[in-house]
Amino acid sequence: MQRADLDELFPQTCVKTEARDKPNVIILMVESLSLYHSALFSGIHNWTPRFDGIAEQNIMLGNMVSNGYNTEDAEVALLTGEFPIPAPQARNPDGNADFAGFYNHRYALPVLFQEEGYRSEFIASASLSFSSTGEWAESLGFDYIEGSEHIYYKDWPRFAFSAAADEALYTRALSRIKENAKQKFFLFVKTASTHHPFTDPVSGVPSEEKTVKYADKQIGAFYDHLIKSGFFENGLLIITGDHRTMTALNRNEIEAFGVRRAAARVPAIISYGGRRQSVYTELSQHTDIYNGLKNLISDRVCFSALAGDPFVSTPIFPKYVLHKQGGRRGEISVFSGQKNAAIKLDGDQTRYVTEPHFHEAQKLITYISSKRISRAEDQ
Repeated sequence: MQRADLDELFPQTCVKTEARDKPNVIILMVESLSLYHSALFSGIHNWTPRFDGIAEQNIMLGNMVSNGYNTEDAEVALLTGEFPIPAPQARNPDGNADFAGFYNHRYALPVLFQEEGYRSEFIASASLSFSSTGEWAESLGFDYIEGSEHIYYKDWPRFAFSAAADEALYTRALSRIKENAKQKFFLFVKTASTHHPFTDPVSGVPSEEKTVKYADKQIGAFYDHLIKSGFFENGLLIITGDHRTMTALNRNEIEAFGVRRAAARVPAIISYGGRRQSVYTELSQHTDIYNGLKNLISDRVCFSALAGDPFVSTPIFPKYVLHKQGGRRGEISVFSGQKNAAIKLDGDQTRYVTEPHFHEAQKLITYISSKRISRAEDQ
């Protein structure tokens, strides 16, 4: 594989903007929140009525793609703006390679927010040792990092990844918001209750439906607290699933969205506390959230064929959306409008395994190969 100049492949356009309000920002990344859970987003199940109600009152990102298939992929995309494309033979000392090549990112959101006078915090109820998440978050420059190891969770029952229930996490997040009330802040909040195999924290029953309904109730309660506290007077909340559940696709999903898109899409919301309402049906991706937030706290709006911005008054959507597949490891799905294609990662033989109908198809191969080389050099 030969490395190309990435700036030349898909160049950015940057437009100077007038000064915009720089709100406090919360990204709420909900474990395994999936389209089929939501009546509003899919019409399949009605397990998330509170989440759906929040979406109807705010900006619904109705065609959002997760750039990868696991939590670490979503964290990379949302916090660094990088596609979680793996390096060849990616490796970490502990055997988990999900963050390999993504440490110490110069333009990670915590760094960018800090440069604008914000305090940035990473709040999770799961163990920070899993996938070396705590070490990776520290390398991104968060001012404060907290996981299930914190004394606050001492008396709470534990579930997958030694995580306390979402209720505990949201209560803790609200206390951190109160703690930061006198300064600008960026909070990244990461839930865990809805991780497979889906144990309802209230009843202890192994049930996906009960677990998702529990998580939905807690999302609603958290949102209500934010409303009552006045957070939205100068605050922005993004809620997104990190990836589709790690379970087999069901027939209704496949019929509604097709195999590749059903595996890639997640529900997502942008909330200004009900002050802006819209439904965006164009394709977007987790890296667009990063890019839009980067633009929001700067004096310009930058975008490209691979990077949109859903936060500007006239939203900008990418031409190409990428998803690292979980069902077919080593393949990258490419979506553009109604068109789908798949790229097989195979060194110098990296190639399309489905017929591409994009006029920049070879550019995408070169881009992905160059990114993989960059990842290997950064390990």
